[in-house]
Amino acid sequence: MAKIKYYYDTENLAYRKIITKKRKKFGFAALFLLASALFGFLSFVVLLNTPNFETPKNRLQAREIENLKLNYAILNKKMDQVDDVISDIEDRDNNLYRVYFNAEPISDEEEKRILAMSIGTRN
Repeated sequence: MAKIKYYYDTENLAYRKIITKKRKKFGFAALFLLASALFGFLSFVVLLNTPNFETPKNRLQAREIENLKLNYAILNKKMDQVDDVISDIEDRDNNLYRVYFNAEPISDEEEKRILAMSIGTRN
């Protein structure tokens, strides 16, 4: 039920009913719809840019990043194992085989040069 509004007419000293035109009602309705649409659009844009709202693409990227981190950790572990094996071979070479063959130890510069040559031949 619509409220009926009145105003006081000072000339006639009486209350008169306020009559709103249909054009004004339509204008208010259109303004309300426009404001609602704008608010909805802005809310949607803000919702898309929050980290709590995940799209399937974001979930896929997050899963891929986790897989890459896991692979990186596995590769680091394997590299540590390779470093341990190489250091064991180096110790065995310096302590056992050099003594057995009466050879002098290789200097650090020569080891670096040999290592650089072996890496260069792989590439």
